[in-house]
Amino acid sequence: KRLDPTEIVLLIFDEAHHAHGNYAYSMVVRKVAEKTSQFRVIGLSATPGNNIESIQSVIYNLMISKIIYKDDNDPDISKYQHETNTEVISMPLGSDEQLLLKFLSECISMIAEPLQVKGYLRTSAPENLTKGVVYMSMKGFQESSLTEFSRDKYIIINSFGLLLSLATFHEKLIKYGSGILNDSIKDFLKNKKETEQKKRLVNSRSFQALIKNSERAKNIIHPKLARLAIILHDFYTNHPDSKSIVFTQF
Repeated sequence: KRLDPTEIVLLIFDEAHHAHGNYAYSMVVRKVAEKTSQFRVIGLSATPGNNIESIQSVIYNLMISKIIYKDDNDPDISKYQHETNTEVISMPLGSDEQLLLKFLSECISMIAEPLQVKGYLRTSAPENLTKGVVYMSMKGFQESSLTEFSRDKYIIINSFGLLLSLATFHEKLIKYGSGILNDSIKDFLKNKKETEQKKRLVNSRSFQALIKNSERAKNIIHPKLARLAIILHDFYTNHPDSKSIVFTQF
């Protein structure tokens, strides 16, 4: 109640792509719209979304009526652009990560194959079971005709939950290495609900080998970090007064 909404004539939202659900941007627009229609909204974003539904949600929540799109070649943008040269360098996993991947793949197959046999998964190949694939398959099962509670449904949902955790392990190992994997396994053992299926998975030869080897390899850095160190060293040797930015997720 510090501001009178009827006195607001313009709202400007930077990073407008956050305007989903009950995010503050959405709530502010609703509060102002409850009191007056005599206001305008400008939403700015360099990353509006990667699908129509997501973008439409922002448009709806911010009451956007007109979209102005400008790419790198637009005269208003191009004068601020610098020439860029992109080189993609792919690094194979090291021997320690390869061994962890072998044991992890065995664990994934152990859970995924029965689900595929029952028709709830299209594939049980570990390399194809991303978090997104597992989640959408689980969602499809939950929305299927088997809606009444039953022991079979409970077991299948629990299997999907375990598979989702393993798919997350798979992504973290490949992208970030054995240290992040080791942390994730510890959280899984400590936090995830104990079930008969989880006990069988954890007590399996493959999972026990995964625990043992991830603990042993937890301080070994991902090969891409070693390569990055070399790239930066070479760059600064040739450009000692220059600067660089390294983007990371963790």
